[in-house]
Amino acid sequence: MDSASQPLYYCLPLPKGDINDLSELHAVRMAVIHNIFIRGINSMISYAPEIQPTDLHSFLKYCEIFEKLLNHHHHNEEEAYFVLLEEKLGAGSMKDNVEGHKGFHEPYAAWSRLCDGFRMDTIPWDPIQFIMHVRAFALPLIEHLGEEIQTLNAEVIRQKFTQLELTHIEKAMEEELKKTPLSEALVWQLPFIFVNGDGVKAKWFPAGPAPLIFVSRHILYHLHSDIWRFGCTDKYMKVKQRFAAYERS
Repeated sequence: MDSASQPLYYCLPLPKGDINDLSELHAVRMAVIHNIFIRGINSMISYAPEIQPTDLHSFLKYCEIFEKLLNHHHHNEEEAYFVLLEEKLGAGSMKDNVEGHKGFHEPYAAWSRLCDGFRMDTIPWDPIQFIMHVRAFALPLIEHLGEEIQTLNAEVIRQKFTQLELTHIEKAMEEELKKTPLSEALVWQLPFIFVNGDGVKAKWFPAGPAPLIFVSRHILYHLHSDIWRFGCTDKYMKVKQRFAAYERS
């Protein structure tokens, strides 16, 4: 098995829209976030065949951060974001999105248990099994990620929400994100986003106070550069050549 023989997954096309228009921002931003997870999947599949014993700890930590970030994203959607949207879109309007989270749960949980076994050394490292387990949850997850964008249609958002109401949602979600300990965000979450982000079409993401972005990217990043080398991009979100074919032009 070699990395070059592993087919990967294409990133989602970004919806057309002005990110300065809150009605259009929702779908664009969600697609940007979802592509971070698709790149995370691609990087795990691509690097798995190359992992040596000295790499395993760092690689499995990278996988753990992917898992925590995806769990965090879906928790925030279900407990806050979708609730706010349903206030105007109607009760149950986000139900299919929540059901989509359940659609990949079983293979995703099986992959998580496999990674735990690798970490605890109760299961010997096996890149073939690792990739099989990733692919098992990747297909339903990526299908869900694409479908969810369609529920954030800019025209529907514009019809149902005033700009003031959309501003309220932005502020509410900012408060929700602040519940994450700052150290977690700066040391683990942001660097993962940097090395799987879109430096061509979405340089504006992740958004946040410039001093915190600087500290995370230029200082704290280097504490765990052994982990971040497994990303699809460098820390400036420039895609690596091995993954370039899977970006959307």
